[in-house]
Amino acid sequence: MSHKPCFLLVGCGAIGERHARLAAERGQLVAVCDVDEKKLKAFTKSYDCYGYTALGDMLRNETADALLVCTPNALHAAHSMAGLKAGLHVLCEKPMALRTADAQKMIAAAKKARRHLLIVKQNRYNPAVVAVKQLLDKGRLGTISSVQ
Repeated sequence: MSHKPCFLLVGCGAIGERHARLAAERGQLVAVCDVDEKKLKAFTKSYDCYGYTALGDMLRNETADALLVCTPNALHAAHSMAGLKAGLHVLCEKPMALRTADAQKMIAAAKKARRHLLIVKQNRYNPAVVAVKQLLDKGRLGTISSVQ
């Protein structure tokens, strides 16, 4: 009998909803965390899980395999490192971090904890992105001076 993966989620916004749904379909969503109590209550009701307003409390009180980080971009590094320090694998929404130094700290924390740190990059399969990548690889776009 295989282990059903258990997930914790921080960030109960629209992206968090997508991750929560997938976590519940593929395993068990054990608990969620958000500072917005209205969003938190909606998630705990929808997914029949525990809710926390402080990430540290959730990490201390719950047992899981992975933390899903779906918070605002500026919090990704701190939340991911907290999950890694707690011994969890981490799946973090993009961007990984706002500063290169923070991204490097996240990688170091993952190595130290011997846990996986995964960053969501779903657009790499978007047909338009794939087409642009192919044009870049073939050198058909000339010298790129700016990208937004």
